[in-house]
Order: sequence, then C-alpha cells, then structure tokens
Amino acid sequence: MDAAAEGGEHGVALSQTGNDRLPLLANRTYRLAVAPVQDAAGLLLSNIGNEQLKWETTRRASVGLDLSLWHDRWQLSADVFWARTSDLVTRRQLADVAGMRYYWDNDGELTNRGFELSTSARIIEHKDWKLTFGATLGHYKNRIRELASGAFTTDVAGATILTSEGLPAGVFYGWQTRGVYADAGAATADGLGIISANGDKMAYGAGDVRFVDQNHDGIIDDHDRVVLGDPNPDIYGHFNLQLKWRRLALDGLFAYSLGVDAYNAMRQQLESGSSLFNQTTAMENRWMADGQVTDIPRATFGDPMGNSRASDRWIEDASYLKLRTLRLTYDLPLRISAIQGIKVWAAANNLFTLTRYLGADPEFSMSTAVLCQGVDAGLVPSSRSFQLGMKINL
Repeated sequence: MDAAAEGGEHGVALSQTGNDRLPLLANRTYRLAVAPVQDAAGLLLSNIGNEQLKWETTRRASVGLDLSLWHDRWQLSADVFWARTSDLVTRRQLADVAGMRYYWDNDGELTNRGFELSTSARIIEHKDWKLTFGATLGHYKNRIRELASGAFTTDVAGATILTSEGLPAGVFYGWQTRGVYADAGAATADGLGIISANGDKMAYGAGDVRFVDQNHDGIIDDHDRVVLGDPNPDIYGHFNLQLKWRRLALDGLFAYSLGVDAYNAMRQQLESGSSLFNQTTAMENRWMADGQVTDIPRATFGDPMGNSRASDRWIEDASYLKLRTLRLTYDLPLRISAIQGIKVWAAANNLFTLTRYLGADPEFSMSTAVLCQGVDAGLVPSSRSFQLGMKINL
C-alpha cells in the first residue's frame, strides 16, 4: 500500500443544546370550552400549570474518524456518540382526584449512545466500465436513567406505551397471549377470568384469547402486563450502487431497517370483531365452532372479555428492505457553445419492499414524538411512482 495514497482525519466534539419543544401554555393552568352534549357547553380544566417547568438540556460527546485509501478509491467515515438528557420533559401521571390524567414536568434523565458508519468505494474503474458502491449503517440505544415517578404509561392509538427507569423510551406494554381456546374444556382447565365492573369474576370460554397469567392469581388484569416490544431498530441505513457503461448509468438506492417492532393499530381496529364496522378478510378465520383451532378469537360485540386489548397480537416485526429509487441516465453526446451537456433520465420510486409486516408500509411515522414511534395508525403508504426528466447544463 502506497503511503502517499492514504489519508485520515479524526476529531472529538462536545456540545450542549436545549429543547424548547413544549406546548405554548404547558406551564399554565387553563380551561377550554367544550360541548359534551348538544346545546350544553361549558369550561373544562385542560391543563394543570407547572411554573417550574424548564427546557431539557442535552450534553453530547462524539468521536469521529475519516479514512481515505488507495488514491481515494475507498473512503470510510465512523462516528461514535454519547448523549445525556437531563430535566427530561415528561407528562407525569396524576391521581384520579386531580381531574386530569397528566401534567407537564421535568422529572427524568435519559442517555443515548450509538454509532454511525458510512463508506464508499469505486470497485471498478475502467475506461468504459465503472462500478461504485456506498452504504451507511446506524445503531443507537437509549435508556431512561431516572424518573421521579419510577414509571408511567401513555395510551397512543390503542397501544400502551411504558416509560420506566432502566428501559428504552417508547416500549410497548401489554398482555402476552398463547392462542385461542379451541373448546370450553381448555378454558375451564385454565380457570382464568376477568373481574367485571360489579366485582364478579367472568370466566374465559371457548373462542376467547388465552392470555398469560403472569402472577398466577387466576385473574387477567393490569398486573399481568409485560414489555412486548421495542420500536427502536437494531440497525438502520441505506446503500446504493451505480453501474456505468460509457454514457449510460444505472443507479439504485436501497433503504433498510432491522430489529424494529411495530404496533399495528389498524389491525387492532379491523380485526377486533367487537363492533359493526367493516373488518378485514382475516376475520373469516375467527373462532366459530367448538374444537376449531385458530389464532383469531370469536367476534363479540363490545368485546366484554377484552380479547382485542393491547397485546402481542398486534406487535409485529417491521424490519424491511426497500428499493427506494432506480434511475437510468444517458448523457447525450452533444456539445454546443451555449450548452455544456444534456442528460435524459428515467426513474422509478418505491418499486418493491421486502418485509413480513402486515401493514400497508413498514416505513411509517405517526408522529415525531418519542412516545409515538412504532405505532401504525394508518397513514398513507409510500406509493410507486415513475418519472422522466432532462437536465441541461448551460
């Protein structure tokens, strides 16, 4: 290896930033006009003020390394980062007597660490043929280190999100399941049930979901909930290839995400079997007869046994590989005094996606809020599109 063909740089960066993304009146107590029934309006307490509320503070340290080898034919960039957020802004849960469920507070600390890698290489470099490759890979892990309340839950589109010390932000919380009771004998053998509003025990029967009794008390309730999934991916990034032959070039850009869980809120609505709304064709496999083996429970209006509650039935692996863009370009052999060059191109976007996710698109974002990550509430998926264009250099 020729030493003159090598180069490298490294650096260390330290920074401190604030986060002012708070509702305008988060620190004030106020009421809003509401109309709970027709012709009856009034003022309703909508926020309990906290005059001590302040911005979050994030301290970040990163170490970076850039390498260039073999006369720039291969380049590598690596960045390792660590961040700590103090005075974490959260919606702290309130007791029922407060008249509200949450109020804004600074009551936590969160750490985030990870790395980002990017590389590019000119694999083939000949007169007529050229092949280049580029890729990025990212990974991060966040952890809630401190929380004054220890833990709290947030309901998002039917999902229950747990915020707790020692866990990543945004994890899904709910009940584990083990299929559906095929007959009354299996349900009776388990002896599980729920406590109704009047205090009576209602036993599960044939066609009901078989929930896991975590504390072995014979009752399925909030004490049986566990962490079901993590919306934070293990790795993510993209890679691209360009093959060029003389004046013709073909470019492909792929995106990927691995090890990410999603809560399919659309399935929870369309496969609950608890209302008069339209359901998906998956409901054709619901339990309908004694002895039937299926993973979809019976349809019961109102869902009195809670078969459609937030459980691992709705947690899916949303890992994917997507061909985001495929482009073909031709450089016309035309040189005019007023025109330096003309390129014509054709492109196709979102040609295919490889995934086991049952939703419309595994690449979704219900909101930029941390606690909304991984919840698929039915946004419009990325559509396939085709484009033709011309680029003129003057």
